[in-house]
Amino acid sequence: MKKILLLLCGFLLPAICNAEFYWHTSKIKAVYPLADGNFVLQFENESSDCPGQFSPKYHYVSVGESGVTQEGSEKIYSAALSAAMANKQVRINFDGSQPNCFINRLIIDF
Repeated sequence: MKKILLLLCGFLLPAICNAEFYWHTSKIKAVYPLADGNFVLQFENESSDCPGQFSPKYHYVSVGESGVTQEGSEKIYSAALSAAMANKQVRINFDGSQPNCFINRLIIDF
């Protein structure tokens, strides 16, 4: 069992070390739920740190990416909808080392 745990850590550690997390502040332009339960956020002001090649740039919230759990995903979705409905600015933290710019937290600015 210890060997399996060490082997898993060996595979996961490089992925965590290669992550480049950035903060971005903007109002939400769109919330786009996906069929698999994950969702995408689009912002009024795009982040230059997101390496996505298309415009508009999408920031994904996916269970299992950047430490996001199912419960965390549901809370981020709820907060994103609340902020969008109230036309409030949010701050997100995302992984800029991947083109999907996976979000791992969201703060509503009041």
